[in-house]
Amino acid sequence: MTSRGLSAAAVRNRRHYLRLLRETAQEAVSEGVTFAAEKGVFRTVSRLRPHEASLQLPANWVRTSTARLQTSLAGVVPRERWASNDLFLCALIHPSYVAARSVRAAVAMPIELTLTGSSALRLLREVAAVHGVAGVLAAAEVANIPRRLDVEDLLLYDASVFEACGQFPPEEVRMAAATALCGAVVLSEGIGAATALLDRLRGAENKEGVVERGVKGGEATTPATRKGTTMPVDVSP
Repeated sequence: MTSRGLSAAAVRNRRHYLRLLRETAQEAVSEGVTFAAEKGVFRTVSRLRPHEASLQLPANWVRTSTARLQTSLAGVVPRERWASNDLFLCALIHPSYVAARSVRAAVAMPIELTLTGSSALRLLREVAAVHGVAGVLAAAEVANIPRRLDVEDLLLYDASVFEACGQFPPEEVRMAAATALCGAVVLSEGIGAATALLDRLRGAENKEGVVERGVKGGEATTPATRKGTTMPVDVSP
């Protein structure tokens, strides 16, 4: 395909993606989707279970995603939360993955997660700027959140929509997932918990950067490991 053809395909896919987002938002509003952030607790029931058959989720995706998120969010989201909601899992499903409009609005990065996460990230950037800290939560850092939480390979999306970008998972999908995950943390545990999580991720990344620079400089260092990746996790069926 020529560069002109790639550009045209990218424009078409981008329009399709934006249309999906608009439809999702309209569906959510028309159904009166609401959430309560008071005391940092949202009210919800299982969203995925009624739609699992039509979603055609990959084998063991729910179990694996839950286990990874429980481990990565340990100390931020209490274990009892996982038994009562699955919005964290919904944050991993991109709208392009779901064909049915009504199902998409319910389970694919629900609009309340996206709006809350976007507002929280914007607020934290403004707070950092006021304190003279530049570059906090820039696009590259936000897009890296799914990888830092060990769920990047579990993101569900329609690759054909993004095939012209040549990057998988696409940055757009990773940023959308990061925003939705931040929204889920805020609605579940409050803005303080989201701040603590982002600080933890940033601190771990900075520490790994120091170790990497030390290795390149020939210093004696201990190999960096991803915290919690070998921790046994009890996952309910």
